[in-house]
Amino acid sequence: LFGTEYMAEARFNPIGAERMLMTLQRLDKNPSSGLDRYFMSHPDPARRIQDVRRKIREMAAASPASYQPPNREAFVRRLDGMITGNSTEDIVVRDGTIYDRAHGLIIRAPSGWVPSTAPGMLFAMSPLNTRSQLSLVAQEVPVSSLQGANAQDAVRRRLQQMGLQYVASREARTRTGERFPIDAWAGQTQSGQVGVETTQFLHGDHVAVFMFLAPSLSRTQSPLGQVLQDASIDAARARAVEPPRMKIGTVRRGESWAGIARRATGNPADAEAVANINGFDLRTAPQAGLVVKLPADVVRG
Repeated sequence: LFGTEYMAEARFNPIGAERMLMTLQRLDKNPSSGLDRYFMSHPDPARRIQDVRRKIREMAAASPASYQPPNREAFVRRLDGMITGNSTEDIVVRDGTIYDRAHGLIIRAPSGWVPSTAPGMLFAMSPLNTRSQLSLVAQEVPVSSLQGANAQDAVRRRLQQMGLQYVASREARTRTGERFPIDAWAGQTQSGQVGVETTQFLHGDHVAVFMFLAPSLSRTQSPLGQVLQDASIDAARARAVEPPRMKIGTVRRGESWAGIARRATGNPADAEAVANINGFDLRTAPQAGLVVKLPADVVRG
């Protein structure tokens, strides 16, 4: 609500706040319910839209204002070349495969799993089944923050400080022959027992740490090991995969969002995602001549 007021004071039309929240609502495929709502740091988008609409009406009634006309085209054209989808400059996600361009690691997500980048992490992957409690995350830890004789010893000490109990060790070998030591751990959380598998390798001034989490782990099978066995380290191949980027174009006469999606990602099924990225609902037909974002990739639900 403060942001809506600031926009109006700066002579930007505050309707933009409402439209931004409407975009968030379109992208929110799994709205929270029940107890989840009590642990959210922000209200859900639908509630925020209602609040902002009320604020805009209050401001308009108090003092009608004239706002600077929006220049959507100039803004959209500034986005030409930005990275899109689930990728970053160093981590490219393509066709279910993670290309870690910084480390040369190429990892294929297991069947039914979705890989992604995540804030504060190198990458993550989890099953499509949202009820599953399995996940694999990878992050970088500065060497200066670790203490130990080597990377494995340092990570072990850190995990023990977190309250995890060491269970056993295994080894996995990638397709290209690299060996990774895997430690198995057990711990207790507020949600119940958790099993963890970890591995790590030194890279410059940091340690790359992989963690597989599950409610429990088998003593005979290693999920993290299975993922690594299908992985490879090939710096040249990983670096050659460029992250998908945004292009800017205009809507052709009679073109639908499905046609625009086909032009952007090659997949007309991405129509809704492409429409949302451009700030529109799928039901709103694009107008010929409109400047639009053409992402080479989108985040698929």
